[in-house]
Amino acid sequence: MDATNPPPDSGRPGTANPQDSPHDNAHDNPQDSPHDNSPHRGGDDKILRTIDELVAEERTLRSRSTRRLGLADDEQQRLRSVEVQLDQCWDLLRQRRAKSEFGENPDEAAVRPAGEVEGYQG
Repeated sequence: MDATNPPPDSGRPGTANPQDSPHDNAHDNPQDSPHDNSPHRGGDDKILRTIDELVAEERTLRSRSTRRLGLADDEQQRLRSVEVQLDQCWDLLRQRRAKSEFGENPDEAAVRPAGEVEGYQG
């Protein structure tokens, strides 16, 4: 799957969440990636790499859930965190592309708070 084309069965592009998690907190904000691919430091490619990483983690957690008939509480929290982070990344990518399309600086786009991104109606 291409990161720019979310799966057709999802109601939104990807699924994401930067809430505290007992797991890799470096992914709790799309701007805080452990591999220095923070969206605010670079272009769309960095955001897309972050999306790819988060999608891989989401798939791993969902696969684990299916194999074990559920996830532990900390894994459920991490899955929700990943879902919100994905939403934030997709939102940031849309902002950057819109700014670029209208002659504005895409680097001025900013990650919006989880509550704002999660509040969108599709």
